[in-house]
Amino acid sequence: MKVAICLLLITFGIINIGSARTWTRSDGKTVEAEITYFTDKVAVLELSNGQEFTIPTLELSLEDQVFLKSWEPKRPIDVPEEAVFRMGRWYLRVLDKTPGSKAAGKAEAMGGHLVRIRDQEMNDFVFKLSDGLKIWVDGSDKEVEGLWEFSDGKQMEFKNWLKGQPDNYRRREHFLIIRMDGKWNDCWENDSSVVGYIVEWD
Repeated sequence: MKVAICLLLITFGIINIGSARTWTRSDGKTVEAEITYFTDKVAVLELSNGQEFTIPTLELSLEDQVFLKSWEPKRPIDVPEEAVFRMGRWYLRVLDKTPGSKAAGKAEAMGGHLVRIRDQEMNDFVFKLSDGLKIWVDGSDKEVEGLWEFSDGKQMEFKNWLKGQPDNYRRREHFLIIRMDGKWNDCWENDSSVVGYIVEWD
């Protein structure tokens, strides 16, 4: 709804936009805004008043589409050079055989948090970043068995469990990993087959 309102106000020149890059739609209408992030399908732009709106990339002019392909966001000071950018956030795979209970703390010490998988597209990205290794990701049911939550306390809605999982084997598996096939499993915190974790910076 906000997106529709923003586009309507822009179309009729109601919003007074400050200095920013001028974006041109394929129908010739323009708007001044800053790029927040983009995917192959959409670009998310931010107006000077802080409001964001989404526009399909194919509705932008060819010049703007070329600009998007060459655009690189400014890397925050605490984000390592090796981290990769995706949709407004940065990600880094860290190879470190640390216990599942300590991976979250190590990610936070780096200024981020363990990666939170919220949908299938994100799962595919994390699977690719994990490069076929077992990796800790954000998620645990250590507080209440069977209630999987992110470290910020929010309940996990998207799930991608391996068939038969989670099973809480020996009643000690309370930490989440992404497997070498992209599926999830609950693991014991000292599982030696898990070789690292992925950090996410908002």
